[in-house]
Amino acid sequence: MHEALSGPHTDMTRDCWVALDAAGVIVGWAYPHNADGGPRDFVEVYVWPGRGEPAQRPLLDLLLGRAAERGAELGHEPYTVRAGAVPTEKPWIEALTGAGFAFLKQHARMTMSLAGVSPVAPAPPAGITVRPVRPHDEAEMRRFHATIQEAFQDSDHRATDYETWRARI
Repeated sequence: MHEALSGPHTDMTRDCWVALDAAGVIVGWAYPHNADGGPRDFVEVYVWPGRGEPAQRPLLDLLLGRAAERGAELGHEPYTVRAGAVPTEKPWIEALTGAGFAFLKQHARMTMSLAGVSPVAPAPPAGITVRPVRPHDEAEMRRFHATIQEAFQDSDHRATDYETWRARI
């Protein structure tokens, strides 16, 4: 929460909103995410299940209106917006598609029981060594960072410079 609301390029007074029900109880909140100031926002809208769904579209509309301003402020033309949803979030998916979003890709969160799984990892294939990361080896950490950046360049993972990443971990 703290990172989302206090991160770079997020001004709580201009970029974040809450939705209240008739009794004044918070039933939803919304904020954008763009840690590196790049040409894309990721918008987040969270609502209280069963009570906050009516607030989803108004919160989304506020974020979309502000995204256009944020893009100009950050010096990007064009500026794009992404959002995420899981298949069970039907009202949120309807709000997104109603606002003009289209599916880009789908991710799956999977689970499995560990019953019967050996606590000993299998041996790696010939020619591969698996070992702990050496956090004090600067060259290794730079390669590790570069690998992460390359592996996730086609995802919603936001690239960050090495120094920022290193400070975070």
